[in-house]
Amino acid sequence: MKLKLNIAYLITFGLFFVILISILLFFLNMKHWSRTNITENLIVPIHDYQINSFIDGMKVAKERIDKWRPNTEFTSVQMRLDGQEAIKNRNTKLLYTFHLSNSSWFGVPHILAQVSIDTNLRSIDYFTVYSGERLDEKILDTSNWIVNFDDIYHLIDVYLSKHYQLSKPIIIVNAFSEIWNIVLYDGNLSKTVDSVYVNATNGEVVELP
Repeated sequence: MKLKLNIAYLITFGLFFVILISILLFFLNMKHWSRTNITENLIVPIHDYQINSFIDGMKVAKERIDKWRPNTEFTSVQMRLDGQEAIKNRNTKLLYTFHLSNSSWFGVPHILAQVSIDTNLRSIDYFTVYSGERLDEKILDTSNWIVNFDDIYHLIDVYLSKHYQLSKPIIIVNAFSEIWNIVLYDGNLSKTVDSVYVNATNGEVVELP
């Protein structure tokens, strides 16, 4: 009888221990996957890097992302030139976005992280992490990109410079796996003035229907 009681106590203690460990792992995992809404506005110099293309900048952005979490997916990059002086002096901002899926049952299922690079200051000036939905866009295929920033500036000068008299021109370059669009806005992103499309794999201007 005493032996049976001891066995029952051991089983009960074992179950209690398993439940306790499970609860502990649950909260640790929840904390791990719920650390979103992180924002850093610190200026981090990147003087050791030459950034002449989206690929160059991606290496810097990925290095910063990997300090937070490895195994992220590169989903988008955007270049911005804000104002006449920025366009004239080629002072660009690059915004890289990465996606991370949470395959566990706990915490937020999808996390997005962004790194902003100021090519004029040659620094990372912004890093943020936030929860989001699974992006519709596929992972960017950069393997065949040959267009660099000099090519982009040349296209801007050839196709968009006639609008430089705008009081506050804004140029946004959205990079996709093959076709990139270079869009000129007037004052804000709701008023499109002109645009040009380029095939990033061969550098040719594309006429879209």
